Amino acid sequence: AAIDDHEMGITHIFRGKEHEVNEQCQRTLYEHLGWTYPVAIQYGRLNMPGAVLSKTQIVRAVREGEISGYDDVRLATLAALRRRGFLPEAIRKVILDVGLTLVDSQLSWETICAANRKLVDAIADRYFFVARPVRLTVRGTPPMKEARLRLHPSREDAGERVIPLTAENGAMVFFIQEDDAGGIRPGDVFRLKDLMNVRLVGRDASGLTGEFAGMEVSDVPKIHWVSAAAAEFDVLMPDGSVVSGLAEPAVLSLAPGSIVQFERFGFVRVERITPRPLAVFAHR
Repeated sequence: AAIDDHEMGITHIFRGKEHEVNEQCQRTLYEHLGWTYPVAIQYGRLNMPGAVLSKTQIVRAVREGEISGYDDVRLATLAALRRRGFLPEAIRKVILDVGLTLVDSQLSWETICAANRKLVDAIADRYFFVARPVRLTVRGTPPMKEARLRLHPSREDAGERVIPLTAENGAMVFFIQEDDAGGIRPGDVFRLKDLMNVRLVGRDASGLTGEFAGMEVSDVPKIHWVSAAAAEFDVLMPDGSVVSGLAEPAVLSLAPGSIVQFERFGFVRVERITPRPLAVFAHR
């Protein structure tokens, strides 16, 4: 490696401090051959609790099939972070903040997620994704064929997305998240975000039944939703598990690589649309 560095004209070497002994051997070789040794900068180990950063361990895990590749979402490699939707600017800022020091450094997921959130929040369009959907039938709604919602709360120039609304036997059909459905009791009023207020009438094996309770924005719980026209969608989580649910149809027009926010769920990067749509979770 030392001879390769010389032949390739390497002028600066950045290496972990555990290689200080190797450097002395290389310097001896350079002096013997009459070469000028490059500028060498050592740095301490960067640790992330719960993440494997050892190249040796990662290579072994890939070769033995324990993980799918260097971009497996359970890793903290640059390839895995890129796959999840972490921007290069966020990684760069975090690394510059940590700096080069001989002291071992601790880097938390909270820190890197916060840096990325500051960047993607301003550019990520918003969509609804309902994990573990529960059917909600709403009676007495005014005639509506579609809902037009803003793509971004603070960027009017981003435009709108259109959500088709579906009625069955004179009642609107929606799907809400299982966690939200479990917290609603008969008589409770809640708001389908950016659409309408609903009063829960009852529930049975087929889902929830509610009645229209007005369009005005009220001080009631707000939950996200999708209509019966929603598309099946999967989200790959950082632990390798998959959350299945329904997403509004506009998501199917997104290009792979798009970073969006599934409201009340988190930021995701769209990985594919066909054959079955999949996004990779970044962070909340």
